[in-house]
Amino acid sequence: MASTPFGMRGRFWELRTYGVDVLKVSVTGWENPRIPAAFLERVGREKGDAYLRQEFGCEFVENGVYLIGLDDVDGLVKSLR
Repeated sequence: MASTPFGMRGRFWELRTYGVDVLKVSVTGWENPRIPAAFLERVGREKGDAYLRQEFGCEFVENGVYLIGLDDVDGLVKSLR
């Protein structure tokens, strides 16, 4: 599978986060010599930091519409074990 992150949901996120026998390779836009730094700066200004981090930084960014954050849920699950 190859994709950019689209929030903390879906099969791609599950494999990337919890996959054990999965080869995980990330190359950010800043590591790609074919993407000019000026382009990344412009995208960040025009579309915002969260979009830039998601699409060019290989980060799974929460969209802020959750009642409870993922870190809180993970913490609760771990405390129950």
